[in-house]
Amino acid sequence: EIALDAQKGSGDFLGSILVRRNYLKEEDLIKVLSELFKIPFVNLKNEYINWELAMSFSPSLVVDRQCLPFRESEFTITAAILNPLDALTASQAEDQAKGKTVRLVLVTSADMRDELKNYHKRIASKIEKLLEG
Repeated sequence: EIALDAQKGSGDFLGSILVRRNYLKEEDLIKVLSELFKIPFVNLKNEYINWELAMSFSPSLVVDRQCLPFRESEFTITAAILNPLDALTASQAEDQAKGKTVRLVLVTSADMRDELKNYHKRIASKIEKLLEG
């Protein structure tokens, strides 16, 4: 009831409120959402990140929308997301996938935050090299 009252006042997702108030671990919430929406849950720490692929997508998709394309096969691109209900992000990823099908996977916010830090470092390094050259 406390979480539902907080949701009325904030408009946040109920799951986010439950995690923030330590009633539920984020990983447990993600696993439930994964089953509910039939979107696999992935631990990015255990995945190889194809940074060339990630950097071929717009920074607004990666940073602002928190959608990290990290794996590519002949016909698909796998992208990590936080929110399984974010149809706009899924659509933008499809638009930028150059004809390939985008396969979405769910990740924790901590995993996304860590990989976005790596993304920022790689972008900064790329800019630095451009300025030197």
